[in-house]
Amino acid sequence: MGPEGGILDRAARNAAVIMIARLIEIGSGFLIMMILCRYLKPALFGDYAFITAVILAFQPLVNLEMNTILIREISKDRSKQNELIGGAILLKAVLMSLFVIAAIGLDRTMTLTPLLRTAYYLAVSSELLQQIGWIFSAPYMAKERMEFEMLSVLVFRMVHLGGIALLPLLALTSENLEAGFVAVFLITLLAHFVKLMVTWRISSRFFQMGHLSYLWRNAGELFDQMWIMGLATFCTGLSLRVDVYFLKAFRTSSDVSMFHVPHMIVLQMQILAVAVVTAAYPSLSRFGADPTLHEKFRLTRDGTFRFLSTAGLALGAVVAGFSPIMIRIIAGKSFDESVDVLRILAICIPVLFLNYLGANLLTALKHQHLLIYGAAASLVSNTVLDYVWVPRFGAIGAGWATVVSYGLQLVVLGSLYFRLDRNAHGIARHALISAVVSTVMATAMILTPGMGVRAVVIDLLIACIGVGTLGIVFRNDLRAILKRPPRH
Repeated sequence: MGPEGGILDRAARNAAVIMIARLIEIGSGFLIMMILCRYLKPALFGDYAFITAVILAFQPLVNLEMNTILIREISKDRSKQNELIGGAILLKAVLMSLFVIAAIGLDRTMTLTPLLRTAYYLAVSSELLQQIGWIFSAPYMAKERMEFEMLSVLVFRMVHLGGIALLPLLALTSENLEAGFVAVFLITLLAHFVKLMVTWRISSRFFQMGHLSYLWRNAGELFDQMWIMGLATFCTGLSLRVDVYFLKAFRTSSDVSMFHVPHMIVLQMQILAVAVVTAAYPSLSRFGADPTLHEKFRLTRDGTFRFLSTAGLALGAVVAGFSPIMIRIIAGKSFDESVDVLRILAICIPVLFLNYLGANLLTALKHQHLLIYGAAASLVSNTVLDYVWVPRFGAIGAGWATVVSYGLQLVVLGSLYFRLDRNAHGIARHALISAVVSTVMATAMILTPGMGVRAVVIDLLIACIGVGTLGIVFRNDLRAILKRPPRH
């Protein structure tokens, strides 16, 4: 068996486990969305989306992509694990304190009703619990024990989905939707608390806290590596949610819902990329740090890129083709206006996949400072286009602004990476093919809006192409990444 076999065999186990965990997330996420859309209706669901967007926009400033850096450093030198985790905990405590202060200050600038203010602080509390849990997942992720990640995800989703599933029963006993609205955030808080307890118990098997004298030193070293990456992720996160802010300011809560539901569907699809890249990232970090292992790095990088570019295009075609059916099943008839938004945003799926991989490649090579350029380009372009298009076109305008900003971010990240590695001809070719096919899909979306016969025919054609391509991908490219090559 050649050198590729050992790499891909290890990636096979990790990716398979992570894939199962992410499929659980996708399935439960869609079920939760189905329940909330029908229970809260477009207006209250828009308020739910707004509160969520406000909190998630500031998440990167607290997280600073700390888990990514920890996994990279622990993968390279596991003897420093205790000190690194201890420093991360201290740094996280400082950042969380600043987050709470900022949340209180932000509350004073927003005109929230008592209902929204209660939900807002419950969401802040949930975010704090989630941030702590991410630190304690680093030790077993760095040691490539992905089965524990699947366990923590399963526990969280069982509690979360179980609680949300009880909301329709609450509707039978009370017509007060406001109580149910607050209950949504309370259930999320409980689920994060249970997940934190499980993650802590698992993580305690892999590390012991370093001596306190190491904490400040390691916290400072970690912050030096993380702050620019956290700023870049903040810009990216804000770009993801600036559409919601403009829709809330210039339109109505219902318009927020018509954009948020298809946007969340598309972001759920990114879980496939997260699964594959998460499995490959520890290997990319080790191989990228050692010039003598460049060939192994290239094998892992090219295989991952090839799979994600092709699978992203295929999945985007499937989502675009079946968008009317997906919206009706997930959100219900009252969200039919969001079908066109989903068809537009489906173009972003391959772009999202490659943006996620590009960010992790640059981080693995310790060039995370370059991420700020792509993130800034995405944020600026999305803000300007939203300001111009949202007042006139509503959710449709927000959708096209999102497509353009994601595409611009990919161009910037790709240009920066190719400047670092001018021999990456294989992935450049796949990137060009992805760009051409995405342009064809975008043209089809522009020429066939609405729910007419021509639009349905185009949707079905695109869906058939997507299903066929997915079959080829999972038969060939996925085998190359996730399965041991046959022995000769």
